[in-house]
Amino acid sequence: MVLKKVIKSYQIDSKYETFVNEFFIRLSNEIDSNLHSLYICGSIPKGRAQAYKSDADFTIVCRDLDQFTNMDVINKIKSDLLND
Repeated sequence: MVLKKVIKSYQIDSKYETFVNEFFIRLSNEIDSNLHSLYICGSIPKGRAQAYKSDADFTIVCRDLDQFTNMDVINKIKSDLLND
C-alpha cells in the first residue's frame, strides 16, 4: 500500500489563533500525557471561517483509549473559551 500526503498545511487566521492555542493548552493540561495529537479541520484552517457562524472542528488523538477523557471535560473547555 502506498500512502500519499493528502493533508495540506494551512495558516490559521490570527483572529482564531488565540482560541485554537488556548484550546490546545487547556486540553493538554486536562489529559496530559494521554494526548497524542490534535488536528484542526474544516473552515478555520482553510481560512473560510465566519465569526458566529462557523464551528471549530478538532480531531483529538489519544495514546490510550481506555484512559480517554470524558467528553464533558472537552465540552467544558469549549464552553469556557466561548464565554471568556
